[in-house]
Amino acid sequence: MWTELLTALRGTGIPFAEQEWRNAGKLNGDYGILRLRGEGDTVWADGHRQAGAMVAAVHLFTRSVGMAQAEAIRAVLDSFEGLSYRLEDTLFEDDTHLTHRVWICEWSE
Repeated sequence: MWTELLTALRGTGIPFAEQEWRNAGKLNGDYGILRLRGEGDTVWADGHRQAGAMVAAVHLFTRSVGMAQAEAIRAVLDSFEGLSYRLEDTLFEDDTHLTHRVWICEWSE
């Protein structure tokens, strides 16, 4: 699901990087990052891992309030069956003057 999610996020027209941006300060507009955070819940039986979930974070950085961009990302997240997500945080970064939104996503492996 990782590759499909990254491709869909890039399809919004917002530049998205995988894991991190190098030289993000040179970007003039909005941008995003899809970052793998690790494993979520796992199911164990008879001493063996039976199932697990992956956890990722979608970061959106905007020069404006970014409501239209946030809606575009939500539409992408809504389009994936088996993906659960929540808006974790929205904050204004004083040093960069960017609005930063973070969604936490989880899906079964």
